[in-house]
Amino acid sequence: MKLAKITRTYLISILIATFFVNITYVLADGTHDQNTEDHMNGMMGFDILPSYFFIIFLIILGVIILYLIKQKNQGINSVLDIKRQNQDNHENNSNLITYKKGFNEINTSFCQNCGNHVDFDAKFCDNCGTKI
Repeated sequence: MKLAKITRTYLISILIATFFVNITYVLADGTHDQNTEDHMNGMMGFDILPSYFFIIFLIILGVIILYLIKQKNQGINSVLDIKRQNQDNHENNSNLITYKKGFNEINTSFCQNCGNHVDFDAKFCDNCGTKI
């Protein structure tokens, strides 16, 4: 079963974020003394605790962005589907020609290949044999 591209991207971003959270947790697991923590804070340039909030913020921001992209794509696809359906209906209706012969109304259509008029219920063109 294939996953949608956006779902795969979402899962990969969760895995990467989890990896960074785990790395941050290992660095700040409390097994080191105060000197080690001061040294790590000096190396990283910021305190460890706000980095958790930053990672959580990035995860939430990524989920929101992916959701908005998905909604935008669904909206575009639904509009395109409606336009295609309207265009198909218009083409099907334009192929039908109705005229009166005496008192009977006869529905006919024409062949897309040669333009010959054929009966409405015909499966093939009488002139060229093309399937209708």
